[in-house]
Amino acid sequence: MIDPIRRKPVSKPKPYKDIRGKYKWVVYFYDPQNDVRAKKLFVDKFSADEFYNDKSLAENRLGVEANALSFEDRRDVLEAKRILSPLNVSFLDAVKTFANVSMELSEYGTTLSQVVDKFKEWYKAKKMSVSLRRAIEAYIDSKDTEILSSRYTERIANSLERFCEYFGDKKTVALITHTEIESWLNGMKTRVYSDSLTETLNGKPRRVFVETDTPISAVSKNGYRTILYSFFKFCKIRDWVSENPMEKIASVKQKFKTPKIFKVDEVAYMLQKSEPKSDIRAYIAIGAFAGLRRKELERLTWDKIKLSDREIVMDNEVTKTGSRRVVKITENLAKWLEPYSAELSGRELVVKANFNKRFTDFRDANKIKWTDNGLRHSAATYYLALTKNAYLTAEQMGHAVDVLKQHYNGLAREKEAIAYFAITPKSPEK
Repeated sequence: MIDPIRRKPVSKPKPYKDIRGKYKWVVYFYDPQNDVRAKKLFVDKFSADEFYNDKSLAENRLGVEANALSFEDRRDVLEAKRILSPLNVSFLDAVKTFANVSMELSEYGTTLSQVVDKFKEWYKAKKMSVSLRRAIEAYIDSKDTEILSSRYTERIANSLERFCEYFGDKKTVALITHTEIESWLNGMKTRVYSDSLTETLNGKPRRVFVETDTPISAVSKNGYRTILYSFFKFCKIRDWVSENPMEKIASVKQKFKTPKIFKVDEVAYMLQKSEPKSDIRAYIAIGAFAGLRRKELERLTWDKIKLSDREIVMDNEVTKTGSRRVVKITENLAKWLEPYSAELSGRELVVKANFNKRFTDFRDANKIKWTDNGLRHSAATYYLALTKNAYLTAEQMGHAVDVLKQHYNGLAREKEAIAYFAITPKSPEK
C-alpha cells in the first residue's frame, strides 16, 4: 500500500542569529523544485509572517489535493518519476515543458509526437543524402554517357551552377524544399556579360556575368524548372531525396508573341542579292526552306546534306535538344543547293569564318530589314500553310506540336506558301 504523500509543513517564523546582524528571522519550508528542506531569511518579523502565511495557504491547498489523489494517480506519478530519472529531469519540469510545447504547437494544428516524427524523417533524409555540390557533379558526370549536344550539356551545367551559387555547395540536397526553390525562381534576374570585367578560371580569362534588375522571362523560368526536375529525379533514383520537390512547382504560363516572318518577295530578294555559291546564299536558302535554327546552321557541315536523298541529317551535336532530326529538302531548296555539289562530300562547315560580320555587312549593303529567327519562323509558317499538317511540320522543324500551333497557325495562306516554295534560282545567263 502506498502511504499518503507527506512533507514537513512550513515552520512559523523563528528568531535567527545572523553573524552579520542583518537577518533577524527565519522560515523553514519544503522546496518541491529541488525536493529539499529549505530556509528563507528576513530582516523583520512582518515580512517573515507574510511569507509564512502565503506558504501555509499553498501547502494546505496542496495537502488537500495531494491526499485526494487516487491510488492509480499516485502510481502514475511514481512511474513518471521513474521514467524521467535517467534524463535527470524533475517530474514538475517535464510536465511544464510538455504543457508549454503542446500549447505552442496547437496554434499550428500539430502535436509534439508529429513534430518528433517529422524530425526523425528529416534526420534520416539528411543522413542518407549528400551535399548539393556532390549531387550536381554526379549528375553532370551521368550526362557524359548520354548522347547530348555539348551546347545543351553546357546549358545544364551553367543552370545548376547558378542554383548551387544560391543554395551553397554544402547544402544537403534532401533539405531543399519546393518553397525555397520557387522563391529562388521567382526572384531570378536576367544576367548579361560585362564589357569590362573578367575573371580567371584554370589560368584562362573569361567574361563575367552582371545581374540586371530585369526578371527572367517565363521561357527561361520554365527552362530552369525543366533542368531542375531532371536533376532531382536523378537524386531520387540515387535515394538522396525522398521526393522530387519540382513536382510541386507548376510551370509558368507563357504569353507567346506572334512571330515575325518574311514575305515571299523579301526572301526572293535576299537570295537574288547574295553571291552564287557563297555561304551567305546557302545560309539563307537552308534557313528559309528547311527551317534550321541559327546555331544549327552554324554547326552544320556539308556532308550532312544528302541532296540525292532530299534530306539533311541533323546529328545530336548539331540540334538544340541533342536529339537526331532528319529534315526534308524541298524541291526548290534542292535547286539552290545544286551548285554546292562539290562541297557536299566534305566535312567543312557550311558557314565560314567571320560569317556574322560578313552577313551583317551584306544586309546593310542591300538595305535588308532583318528579323532575328525570321528565316526559321517563315519556313515553319509557310510549310504549315502548305501541308496543313501540324505533326509533319513539327517533325520537320524539331518543334512540339502544341507550341507550333500556338506560334504559326494561320499566319500565311496556302497560295502564299505555294509561291514561297516556288522561289528558285534564275537560269544562268548564256
